[in-house]
Amino acid sequence: MKRITTTLLVTAVLVGLTWLWPSSHAATRSVELQGPVMRAHFVNVGQANATLLEFPCGVALVDAGAQDDEHSDDLVDFITSVFDARPELNSTLEAVYVTHNHLDHNAALRAVAEKFKVKRYFDNGNLKGSGKPNTKWIRKNKNTEGRNIHVREIKDSAIPSPTDEGLTDDEIDPIQCADCDPKISILWASPATRPEGWSKSDFKEENNHSLVIRVQFGASTFLFPGDMQDAAIESLVERYEGKPTLDVDVLEVSHHGAENGTTADLLEALTPKIAVLSVGRADFGEDDPSDPMTTFAFGHPRRVTVDLLSSHIQVKRKKAVIRPLAIGQREFRNRKVSKSIYATAWDGNIEVQADLAGMLVVNMSNN
Repeated sequence: MKRITTTLLVTAVLVGLTWLWPSSHAATRSVELQGPVMRAHFVNVGQANATLLEFPCGVALVDAGAQDDEHSDDLVDFITSVFDARPELNSTLEAVYVTHNHLDHNAALRAVAEKFKVKRYFDNGNLKGSGKPNTKWIRKNKNTEGRNIHVREIKDSAIPSPTDEGLTDDEIDPIQCADCDPKISILWASPATRPEGWSKSDFKEENNHSLVIRVQFGASTFLFPGDMQDAAIESLVERYEGKPTLDVDVLEVSHHGAENGTTADLLEALTPKIAVLSVGRADFGEDDPSDPMTTFAFGHPRRVTVDLLSSHIQVKRKKAVIRPLAIGQREFRNRKVSKSIYATAWDGNIEVQADLAGMLVVNMSNN
């Protein structure tokens, strides 16, 4: 798989100026990042999630999902291409974080662990759900075939509260470079008992037990909330109310842009400049409407979610696009998207580059 080469959007330090410019000048300008650079690669794995975090001295993976075997191969090929360009990294993933135990977040886990050296593996410890075989496999095989993977379960009781940082230590945050020190922390995990205000169905919903991962690279910040839904989102916002923890630049939109994965309160806390949707093509499943586990059947992303993101994001894409958005399950309508909202289904592999000063650049393979 070819790596991304075309620069399409610049934000962050210049973004304030962009907001003030007339609409005719809203398209952002080319800029050169300074000093160490982080790259977040949102890999197109279909109706699934997988994001490779590339730092100057190491890489980590947030989720290892794949829509099918073909997309699993695409993820492995993409990671291979990064390591081929970075031979000093010795094909080593410093950490793999799986937000929760569903196939769309861990279907490629075994393929990744068999192809590359994985030093550390984190999940929420829940062994139910569609991804159970892969979760059990990595526990069983963490020390087979020359592997030496440190497996760690993160529960919400381990996250100190109140806190500004969430849970972090040298295992969760193993990457320390000579010229920069990224900060990786976990803000939310699986609660042992039903939180206040949650219904029984909220607590049974595996998505609400997703790890929420925050990455800070100097003045640039990223949030990966897995598939958390309304109840967990409300609890997350309440936990960090009045703190800068949730104020981030780049948001991977929860639950593939589902209607129940984004709220106004969350976006007001986050104030993101860029949103990325990891989602399958709208026509995936259209030829088999009886299959409930497809993009077409789910209706992802929902127009109401993209509209909500658009109302809270001030920065614009360099070029607006017209893309199918769901108004319900199995029902899509084309709609113009002009804000800096990106989707793997629309844009292919999406790379967000960040420097320590907070400058951001978005590159897309489908240009």
